[in-house]
Amino acid sequence: MRRNAYLSERQNQKKSQYYKLDILVGKLTFTNHPLFSTEDQLAVKLKTSLREYKERVDIALIPHLNKQLNELNQEYRRMSLQYDVLPKEAELIEKEIRNTQALLKKESEDLQELVEKIYKTWEDIKAQRVSNNYSSTTVRLNVRDYMR
Repeated sequence: MRRNAYLSERQNQKKSQYYKLDILVGKLTFTNHPLFSTEDQLAVKLKTSLREYKERVDIALIPHLNKQLNELNQEYRRMSLQYDVLPKEAELIEKEIRNTQALLKKESEDLQELVEKIYKTWEDIKAQRVSNNYSSTTVRLNVRDYMR
């Protein structure tokens, strides 16, 4: 970066002030190289998909949307027991319930697509290893079922 410093005393000339930028790189990942085999390329694709899935799950939208949907349903039931509720208010809550259900369905479908993509890539890696009769990467896929 170059930035003008204060004017120098000699003939009002501008000086330059230089800065040093240090960049620390913790890990490099090559995604494409001419010496990569098909299995190497599939392994990179699998790692990328897993990272994308982990980021998506860490956002935790599904539990949040489930909680929001439960609260909306409770509010709707509470309003249905009252006699002096305006129809527009009930209609507004019904619309919010439908929107939340749609968001929940879309998020679930997106996560399911990511999981299917991961499994498909893993199946391709396994097929490649069988056809080559050797493994050129150390990629393994462990799947665990858990409940929150």
